[in-house]
Amino acid sequence: MGDCHFLEGNLRAKERVEYAKMLLEEVGLGEKRLEMYHMGASDAPVWVEKVVEFTERIRAMGPNPLKRNDLPPSGGNILGGRIPAEAGEEQ
Repeated sequence: MGDCHFLEGNLRAKERVEYAKMLLEEVGLGEKRLEMYHMGASDAPVWVEKVVEFTERIRAMGPNPLKRNDLPPSGGNILGGRIPAEAGEEQ
């Protein structure tokens, strides 16, 4: 890594992905639900291979272990779909 033509962006991205993986592990989702791959723009066959590989990995892991089936139909919004007005906004 480090050979990105955008200087060191891929190195910063790698650090951020590692941090995000740590957070996923802490909340119980598992770090294997996130991955960073290094490949060039012309590596379409490699991209396809990695997409298939990652999709298979996620399917094997199953659904989100934190997903609750007892949430209301509002998509989990406990306010029933209503979002409170910001301070100073008219209601």
